[in-house]
Amino acid sequence: MLDRVVGGVGASKKGHEAYAAHIESREAASASVRVGRARRISERAHRGSLDATGEPLIVHVRRVAKAAPIFARSVAWLHDVLEKSSVSEQELLASGLSDDELRALRLLTRFPDSRSETDYLAHVGLIVRASGFAGELARAVKRVDLADRQRHPNRRSDGWHPPYRAALELLQENGSEPNPHSQPSDQPPVASPAPITAPASH
Repeated sequence: MLDRVVGGVGASKKGHEAYAAHIESREAASASVRVGRARRISERAHRGSLDATGEPLIVHVRRVAKAAPIFARSVAWLHDVLEKSSVSEQELLASGLSDDELRALRLLTRFPDSRSETDYLAHVGLIVRASGFAGELARAVKRVDLADRQRHPNRRSDGWHPPYRAALELLQENGSEPNPHSQPSDQPPVASPAPITAPASH
């Protein structure tokens, strides 16, 4: 009798493990599709675009996407799209972007361009304080973005560039560690407060 009970428990455990593995595999496949879609949108949107140094913008975006954690990789591919292309929020949502991912992109987008270090750090402060899964997505991508810009500064023609080191220190000192298991929001994103009027560089 005991043998049958133990055997039944073992079979049940294996069944649960197999089911969990199946769900994990499905989720991984879904994530791969979403990341691939984001990559195609980004590569199309940034085709021909150059940063302030004359380097194709997509080169920076690819580095950020490669270094970003998998749960934030779609946002990493798209982190400059709203700021530096004509792709709209509606297009992104129609392509399968989630509400939290759109919120994260809004947090990462900076308008208008400013050479004020105070303004730049204030924007990073908003990302540091952002709540929910969107905030975690934005922080995960901004960490990688700033680290890449420290190695490859987006210098203007007069040599100025944003305070990447100070911004990264602010993010690391005050931002919580990313938690890919946070529950995504089920609330729809609010409308943008104002139309986008000018591109910014970072």
